[in-house]
Amino acid sequence: MPRIQLKGYFGWKESMKVTAATVTTGWLTGQCFKLAAGAGDPYSANEVQLCDTGGELVYGIALDSSADHATSNVSGMNIPSASKVTILHGHSKFEIDHAAEVAAGTFAAGTCAYEYGNTFTLNGLLYTNASGKLTSTPTPYPSGSYQIMPVGFCSQVPIAANNWTLGVVLFG
Repeated sequence: MPRIQLKGYFGWKESMKVTAATVTTGWLTGQCFKLAAGAGDPYSANEVQLCDTGGELVYGIALDSSADHATSNVSGMNIPSASKVTILHGHSKFEIDHAAEVAAGTFAAGTCAYEYGNTFTLNGLLYTNASGKLTSTPTPYPSGSYQIMPVGFCSQVPIAANNWTLGVVLFG
């Protein structure tokens, strides 16, 4: 699983309830989340869900994965399987580190927290794709127009020499 290395943040870490649909699909550390209305209250954004449309507004980045919470045990009390996520939102600098996957030989599209095979450039803008992963490619809307809604910019280009670690400065 990828891990987040915080390099400096001025934002917030917040534990949020995850929508039922996202709990079912799961998520990776480093994927993008948006605010969502909770069950029984369609007028308040009191839960989060994995971003599922390219270019949409991002509330924050997951600091833990669904697998982390599925196995958590706090003072003898099990957390319900993948029902919470810690979100980092606000202006922050961090790296999505894939060294463990590279060492184990399991680094691939399915374990990558950003869009695998995408070309990233230093200081290039970052967006979210339809899988909630960071990408350098803005997504066209069905009408053919682009929604230019960057999440942040690239501060370290992922290459083999740095274990495919992506550096991110998240906009606040």
